Amino acid sequence: RLAVLLAKSAPDEALHLIGLSNQRLTALLGREHSRILRSHNFWGFIYASQQQWDNACQQYNRAWNLFSASRLPASREQVVTLTGLAQCLQSKGKPDQADSIYSKAMALYN
Repeated sequence: RLAVLLAKSAPDEALHLIGLSNQRLTALLGREHSRILRSHNFWGFIYASQQQWDNACQQYNRAWNLFSASRLPASREQVVTLTGLAQCLQSKGKPDQADSIYSKAMALYN
């Protein structure tokens, strides 16, 4: 959470902290743990706040791919993932793809 607070004032430091956190969490909990999804969402959020849409989409895609490959139940975190990915696609001028992703997010939310 500190990394998210630093996103605006010190984005490079925020990305570094998330990277360290992700490494430790992966070592302790494994790649399929929900906390790993959250760290990719944090990365996506920080990149999006800097309007680095390609990097943000990459992180949200990683989170979604991990979720899709896992047996984790649907949760708010996956809705955050899909919403972030849709926002990236919208910002990159791909509204049709974004609408499709938003629909998936709403299906998970309901």
